[in-house]
Amino acid sequence: MSNIESGIGLVYWPGLEPLFEAEASALTSLEVEVEAFWFQSPREPNKLSLDYAALQRITRLPQIKVVHGVGAALGTCATPNQAHLDAMCESIKLLDAKWYSGHLAFNRVKNPHEDYATGFLLPPLLSEDNLHRLAGNICQVRDRLQLPIALETGVNYLRRQGWEMHDGEFTAKLCGMADCDILMDVHNIWTNQINGRMAVEDFLSPLDPARIRELHLAGGFEYQGFWLDAHSGLVPDEVFEIARDLVPRLPNLRAIHIEILPQFVPGVDLAELQDQIKLMQQIWETRATQLSSWYSVPNTLSSNLKPPQDCTPENWESTCGALVTGREDSIDTLWQQRLASDPGIPLFMDLARTFRAGIVVDLLKMSSRYMMLSLGKETFRKLLKKFWKCQPPQAFGEVECLQFAHWIREQDLDLALLDNLLDYDLALTAMGRDNQARLVAFDCEPMALLQALGEGGLPAQIPSGRYELELTPD
Repeated sequence: MSNIESGIGLVYWPGLEPLFEAEASALTSLEVEVEAFWFQSPREPNKLSLDYAALQRITRLPQIKVVHGVGAALGTCATPNQAHLDAMCESIKLLDAKWYSGHLAFNRVKNPHEDYATGFLLPPLLSEDNLHRLAGNICQVRDRLQLPIALETGVNYLRRQGWEMHDGEFTAKLCGMADCDILMDVHNIWTNQINGRMAVEDFLSPLDPARIRELHLAGGFEYQGFWLDAHSGLVPDEVFEIARDLVPRLPNLRAIHIEILPQFVPGVDLAELQDQIKLMQQIWETRATQLSSWYSVPNTLSSNLKPPQDCTPENWESTCGALVTGREDSIDTLWQQRLASDPGIPLFMDLARTFRAGIVVDLLKMSSRYMMLSLGKETFRKLLKKFWKCQPPQAFGEVECLQFAHWIREQDLDLALLDNLLDYDLALTAMGRDNQARLVAFDCEPMALLQALGEGGLPAQIPSGRYELELTPD
């Protein structure tokens, strides 16, 4: 394990710069989800490019940098994507990152018959067979990145099957086989406890505390009978209490980070977040210098039962992916039927669709607003659901929006200005990717239209004619 101590910090998002830039900032560490600053070429799916300006702004911040991956999770039995690894290597070099972490989850189904994103991180099959598959892939990633790897403990909204391995034992064995470290997401394991999946101490007991390199702290909220790992704001007191108990037992802890997703950053009171940073600093100072007492191992961990014969890692990922994305797939066996009836599946489906809807509404802002005002919000929701049924999620927002725009143009909605607004929104998104100016044609005076929509209404009367609006980078 690398001896570099990154210290305490936050997962970086625009809007948090004042906390990183403050002269007296207590933050010594900065974690970057670098895929948020990548672009996928709409015409070349295997070509990824970096937003160099954004990453260079992050590079100039004084904190030690570490990189966290989301787009190519480490809990899949599919082989690593080489284009993704190339872009990750370039990002790591640019940021001079000290280690890399990724999720013990999968978010892509890839087999000889299909290849699609699931739109959300899903739990892997907890089986002995999958251990070997995942360990081999993690070793490939580590060898390519040439950095220490930490595997993030995941949230799992599914019920635990009697034949599954113990969650903590699976994590412990996988990290041992792949010789990787652990990113202990404290909010995730607390969420699993709240939702009845597994008690925190039971999860921790099989782990090797010397492998825990990093902690994540986060917030969430209740939704549809579940507690969500939503990264939605300040950290609950209960999560801090677990961290307070955990940190003095960890001889190789190198960092603690608080996670807040970008859509929640504007609603966070930075003064209250500063108070939580001070508390995090106090907990950090209690970290162990040598191995101390650990959590007792339960008398029974995993059962001796094996997964059904046809429940292979590939079949598990295909079935979960099909259920969550709403794809047509055969649900024939008993384990598939039980999985399909699990209350966690509709939740995963809802979360994936909410995420997709957010991308469309955010990047196709004026087009979406025009459709909602003209057709009504419920009709717009039905259109989204119809689109989701025939198109799987995309890993990058621009590609998702291009597919939706192409599909919505084919629906013959009889909205006179929709094509103009789609062209406008897509041009803005593309300009963010390549920083090139664009001309957008309109069949009416564009500024009056955009101003009315920006104020939340449809325009009353706008002069018609042939207009062009030039969009230029800031």
